[in-house]
Amino acid sequence: MRPTERERRRDAAHRGAVAPAPVVPVPAAADVLLGLQRTAGNAAVTRLLAGRAVQRAGWPEAREKGWNQQTRGVAGTQRIPVEGLSQGHQTKNANPNTKEFAGDKASGRAIVIVPDGTDLWGGKLEVLLLFHGLGESVGIGYRERTTEDPEGAGGPGTVHDVEADLIPQQLASSGRNMIAILPQGKAFPTKQGEDLFGISDSAKYVGEVLKKVTSEPGLRPPDPAAATPTPYRIVSAGHSGGGRPAVASAKALQGGDWHRAAPLLLFDGINGPNELANIREMLKGWLQTDHRHLSAAADAGAELKKRGLKFRSTYSAGVYLKNHEGGDYVSNKVKVQISEAKSLNGFLRDWFDANATGPLAPHKDAWKRQYQTAKVTGSHHHQIGMRGKASPGERDAAGVPTYETDRSKKGPKRTWGNLEQGLDDLAPDAPRPTKAGAAKPLGMFEEAEPTDDPGKVFA
Repeated sequence: MRPTERERRRDAAHRGAVAPAPVVPVPAAADVLLGLQRTAGNAAVTRLLAGRAVQRAGWPEAREKGWNQQTRGVAGTQRIPVEGLSQGHQTKNANPNTKEFAGDKASGRAIVIVPDGTDLWGGKLEVLLLFHGLGESVGIGYRERTTEDPEGAGGPGTVHDVEADLIPQQLASSGRNMIAILPQGKAFPTKQGEDLFGISDSAKYVGEVLKKVTSEPGLRPPDPAAATPTPYRIVSAGHSGGGRPAVASAKALQGGDWHRAAPLLLFDGINGPNELANIREMLKGWLQTDHRHLSAAADAGAELKKRGLKFRSTYSAGVYLKNHEGGDYVSNKVKVQISEAKSLNGFLRDWFDANATGPLAPHKDAWKRQYQTAKVTGSHHHQIGMRGKASPGERDAAGVPTYETDRSKKGPKRTWGNLEQGLDDLAPDAPRPTKAGAAKPLGMFEEAEPTDDPGKVFA
């Protein structure tokens, strides 16, 4: 059997890549960098800086040489700590597991991941806006830990996006011309209905982050008078308690070009019956819009192929399983009964059976594949990245776990995580122009059998 494009990409990355270099400050040479931008382009400057730290201020209280003190090269990306945003959580919000804060007075914080070779100025730039989970473990967000994570997602001196979510690794491997914005929110609410992320307008938030990030050396425009990049597509995503703000973001970003209206990725992100009902109603509206668009199209199949994935929701066990497949559970001390028809899987099945008919019947399967749910294994706290716990081996000079296993065995399935699977199915219209400088996928681990259950995939 011939390898897939995804497998060829991964094999090439594994053969040709090297671990990132130690964190070394880049000399202040703005004239050199701007000259290189004008002659060789932005991607060349990004590759020049790959594996090094750009000398800049990060989060004020970050540990000396810690993850959030300054920009660092990670697995073929630049990981940039951003602060001073007008949206985002605006108070310090101390957490016992870290010395870092979720924002400060009038200063929202985020992490931005920029893969080497990304074209910020001349290509179709995509933005992944991903909301972290809540609670003791994932609720720490992207703050550097000072304690051992109780769910096995990292020890002191680690950050969740690199250690467990593998976001830099998956984004670099995707081959998309995409950056990720990871807003830093609170772990727990202090009052009923509190907005834990403080983002009221996703589009304006993304624009503000892009403006700040493109002032970085190596990411500045070749023309100093250039305007801030405008995203071609914004993909909203959320894990666990971050599912609710991700849904709100995706809803707000609809409209305009049907092919580019924000897709939504959820990872164990439907937390109760009210959220389930909200998502059913939202998807019903999206599907009705699809029906009108496809019915009016000269070639509905070509339109679907051009758009790609619109919605994907992965789920593991407990409440997440029952919201997708049906069953009983307790929410806020109240017994909840989700019938099979009211479950997300049941709703999607019944809607397509009733509406993908007549001239649209030949396109039913392709249409359904753009609204996916997938039953996956692994801890709830590893749903974005490796889909299960792994014991890290040696770490590289930047402190990143390698997670490598014996590659001499035949037939193992390499996997980076559920995020990359979702990115692989998005519209194919925004490829990264070059993969040069891509580093070894440091978060990779292998397993003898696939972790997805094909019998539990809605497609």
